[in-house]
Amino acid sequence: MSASNPVRVGVIGTGGMGTRHALNIHRYVGGATLAGVFDVDVPRATKVAAEGGGAVVFPTPEALIADDRVDAVLIASPDEMHAGMVRACLAAGKPVLCEKPLATSVAEATAIVEAEVALGRRLIAVGYMRRFDAAHLAVKAVADSGEIGAPVMFKGVHRNAEADYGITPAAVVVNSAGHDLDSARWMTGEEVVSARVFGLRTRDDLHPVTRDLLLINLVLSHGRHAVTEMDVNAGYGYEVSAELVCQAGTAHTGQTDRVIVRGHANRGTPVAADWLDPFQEAYVAEIHDWIGSIVAGRPFAGASAWDGLATALTAAACIESIATGGEARALPGVVPGGDVRRRAQRGPLAALRPATLLCGEGALRTAGRRYAIGGGGGGCGQPGGRSSAAATGRSAATGRSAAAGASPATHACGAARATATFGARRRRARRPSRSTTTRISRTTMAPTRAASRS
Repeated sequence: MSASNPVRVGVIGTGGMGTRHALNIHRYVGGATLAGVFDVDVPRATKVAAEGGGAVVFPTPEALIADDRVDAVLIASPDEMHAGMVRACLAAGKPVLCEKPLATSVAEATAIVEAEVALGRRLIAVGYMRRFDAAHLAVKAVADSGEIGAPVMFKGVHRNAEADYGITPAAVVVNSAGHDLDSARWMTGEEVVSARVFGLRTRDDLHPVTRDLLLINLVLSHGRHAVTEMDVNAGYGYEVSAELVCQAGTAHTGQTDRVIVRGHANRGTPVAADWLDPFQEAYVAEIHDWIGSIVAGRPFAGASAWDGLATALTAAACIESIATGGEARALPGVVPGGDVRRRAQRGPLAALRPATLLCGEGALRTAGRRYAIGGGGGGCGQPGGRSSAAATGRSAATGRSAAAGASPATHACGAARATATFGARRRRARRPSRSTTTRISRTTMAPTRAASRS
């Protein structure tokens, strides 16, 4: 595919997020064209299709996915629809970029990973756009360089102006805090071992079930930590920041104050009303890279299906912690469907290397780095090829993988030998013991249907 033969993208969902993606593809992404849209709100879908260059309005998402005029699919529908549509894209053999979350349950996310491994081609990308945000990338680059030592703690702040009435703690975790859970893994290069979450209802007029302010504490592998303040009723607007506390210093995204306004005896900086404008450049960069990965047959630089599963596991632990008031494990002792010692010896998940599915610090990290699919390598939607030196290289200063926290790029088909595609850790993950093996029962997160909050 080339500029004369662009990737034809179909967008499912034309709400705020889907419309932003559709028009970004039409206006700013070379090598791609908006081929089709679907939304239950037909007038809205028709308007977006017209603004996007005359795209086809499809009657159902299934029709869009199956149509030969669509090469790749972008999913921006309500959360509970994501898993089924991703599976449909896999069945059609089409690359798909799914807005977070990949799925609303651990069971669904696991089934998606299994299906992609069985297919033998990496087709799934997940829309954690902070991985393409210049400020987040700059902070991660400082940590990866070793200039101030290795990261020991991630600190995040995520505030939305207002949440829907009756929003549940599960919905806050899955629909909003998922970005922060992913950032903690990606920016530190560690995996989440356990979660402890404290929830607060900030006003008496909120629904009794609502916990709109969450303090999320995560224990990471290798003794690292992460803490995030998640406030979905901040009132004043939308803000996100991230800080890495390292061994010899800190790196912080800061607040993106682009203008100072003076007037009416005040001086200040405007705050965004929602999440769309602050991350516009990141959304465009994300789509650029996704299209580039399809055209060039290289790995997508953003989040993979494995990252989506890892976030689902962490989200489930957070939800369990809110419900029980205690700490909850995030590493998978048992994959949904049976005992891991029996299950991992057969079927697609064997490609994850059986022993790594047992609980224990570093176990999930090892499994993630050995997540391997495809016919000997390749990128999103393409077989063949190897990961670039930039993706697999190690920092000379720290010995950390330059792409720590990202999914591997090298593939090995199905149950064939899985290849570790990143440099060896400075410290080996400890062998999980029988005493740390647990059974996951929290397979359903069941968030309420609510407007997407990024």
